[in-house]
Amino acid sequence: MYGGKEELDKMDHPLGKLPISLCMIVRDEEELLAQCLRSALPYISEIVVVDTGSVDGTAAIAAQFGAKLIQTEWIDDFAAVRNVALAHAVHPWLLVLDADEGLEPLAMEQWHRLLHDETRQGYYVQLVSSIGSAAIDVLQDRAGPMNVVKDLVCRLFRNDPRIRFTGAIHEESVTAIESAFGANAIGLAPIVVLHEGYREERLRQRGKRERNARIIEAALDRNPGDPMLRYARGTEFFTYGEWESAAAWLEPLAAQLPQDCGYASDVFLKLSHALRVSGRLQDAEHWAEKGWRVFGYADFPDLYEAQAAALLEQDRSEEAKQAYDRALAVGPAPIHYTSAPGAGTYRTLCSAGFAAERQYGWWEAADCYKEALRIDPGYSPAWERLIMLGALNEQFRPHWKEAIEWLLHRRLREEQQLGREQGTFDSGESGLGIEEWLWRFADAGLELDADISLLVIDQLGDRAAFWHGLLLVQQGDTEAGRGHWVQYAQQLVDEPKRRQIEAYLAALRLRNDRESDQAGTAEHAGDAQRAASAAGLAPAAFARTLLHVRAWPAWQALLAAAPAHEAAAAHSLPPLQWCALLGAKASAPGSAYAAQLLRAAAPVPAAPALLAAGAVAAAAGDWPAAAERFAAARASGPRPWLARAAGSGLAAAYAAYARRAAIPSLSGEAGIAPPSAPRLKAYANEQLAAALAPLTCPSPLISERELLLRISSALYSL
Repeated sequence: MYGGKEELDKMDHPLGKLPISLCMIVRDEEELLAQCLRSALPYISEIVVVDTGSVDGTAAIAAQFGAKLIQTEWIDDFAAVRNVALAHAVHPWLLVLDADEGLEPLAMEQWHRLLHDETRQGYYVQLVSSIGSAAIDVLQDRAGPMNVVKDLVCRLFRNDPRIRFTGAIHEESVTAIESAFGANAIGLAPIVVLHEGYREERLRQRGKRERNARIIEAALDRNPGDPMLRYARGTEFFTYGEWESAAAWLEPLAAQLPQDCGYASDVFLKLSHALRVSGRLQDAEHWAEKGWRVFGYADFPDLYEAQAAALLEQDRSEEAKQAYDRALAVGPAPIHYTSAPGAGTYRTLCSAGFAAERQYGWWEAADCYKEALRIDPGYSPAWERLIMLGALNEQFRPHWKEAIEWLLHRRLREEQQLGREQGTFDSGESGLGIEEWLWRFADAGLELDADISLLVIDQLGDRAAFWHGLLLVQQGDTEAGRGHWVQYAQQLVDEPKRRQIEAYLAALRLRNDRESDQAGTAEHAGDAQRAASAAGLAPAAFARTLLHVRAWPAWQALLAAAPAHEAAAAHSLPPLQWCALLGAKASAPGSAYAAQLLRAAAPVPAAPALLAAGAVAAAAGDWPAAAERFAAARASGPRPWLARAAGSGLAAAYAAYARRAAIPSLSGEAGIAPPSAPRLKAYANEQLAAALAPLTCPSPLISERELLLRISSALYSL
């Protein structure tokens, strides 16, 4: 953040010596401008800044960096204002950046090679944009949060009056370069530009949605048939999650695009995802396949992933796996595509694992997740699925050890290369650091293998004391864990960390003080609410703390007493916290959570809530309640994979009855008095066979462990 002239006077920012003019347009960019300029200074000899009406410290920052500052009026035309900057530049080469962008370091000899290539009039550079809008969950539908998308843009070119930008929005210089010098005049440079402008908060703060819509609509009024403008309009709707509107603009465009259109691959990708989210699954499948089969984008793995996502929504998991296999055979997308990191490699492997889960191929799924982590040991979605499998079935836990070793190996390598501080590294493009990774295991309520645990935790410097304490608590030694935390708290001066420790100590007191009491009492709720308030946490956040220390009675009481607006957040446990609940095998938390699920889903609980309520009842051994909820879930018209899981649950409930002498009467779908054990077993097998009819796998009676895997996988898609 800009801190005034006194702070700027202390800066040392000599310009480089390359014959490059940096050209920018800005308005109220004091927060990011200095950072952008510092990234470019080693490579440029001039800064030209066109200011379109800043009222903050932008102009002062530009002046402090020695910029040539031009004031001009904003006229809703990006190309026109960009060209003002170009006209004031004096050096042979022009580099174009925005204030929310910055250059990654590049060796000077690389720059010299680019600038001395007489066959080139300009260069494409790679634009890596951080994403945080509605589009992100759709583009990365089967592989969790995506940090960035990558694209090519022409931002470095010669200072020639024939090279100017065109387009009121999404302006570009390629047309001018190719028109004047030919298609081969533009090369590919190893330059990376990092872009922050697509983060949701920045889009909102800058009013970009309203501005862009205004510019595009005005341009369309002048030229309604312009395909680039129609593409821009569809993309705007896509960015903000208006899927039907996005499809309405992109689908006619896709039907008319020539095969040599440079942005056609992105049209097909966005169109397929928008159609899928809109419920037009077969159309989504059709356009993705047309993109790679008819238009020749057979080397674009993102299109295969889009097709697979549409197939999964149609419950065609075997065909989806084949589509993922095609993406893996292609590998990473060539640089000229707008693609997401991990497409064709670790991200696709994770998605293929989820497709295997749909067919209950747990070992195949676990192997896919492990292979994804071999490529990127910090990839969070693969970790979450692999931890979930191991939490519900210990046979998969050996996969953890290998993946942990890969994570630690990458950490050590990055520290050696970059000299980073302990515990702060990012593991790969997904950015999962070691402490974030440990929280996944804490959420699942699991202690790691002792040797691995200590090896990982000891990498965290002063934070190791907190994690040692939590590990001891989860292993059952609450007094030793408390001792670690008390000693750690006495050394802390950082207020947020101190309050975190106080919250955990309060949670531990609730666990120890009321372990023997009846769960769910008003005293529990009052104690938990007061502790949450003292820690400055909302009930849902403090519930996570209670879960970590396994204070189940206080946890259930806090959720049961939560107001309606907080109950929805509190009851929707993330997958790994869900595993901790199922692993508790305690009837009290299971019953409370099941009730909370149904309360939050009122007035008519949907299949997922009913299925989850049945699972926690089954984990607590309450098979009559489990059977009732599974039957209701299967009858509520859910998606096929939810119906199969509910059918498996109902079969398991009948099998449980068959193993017991006292069998209570059933209502609902059963509608029968307790029959003989053989008749129950036959009915259970019948229910399970019906549930698995679409699959090719055998259908014997399943174990409770298998049941929880099926239900958890069905409830928590990637």
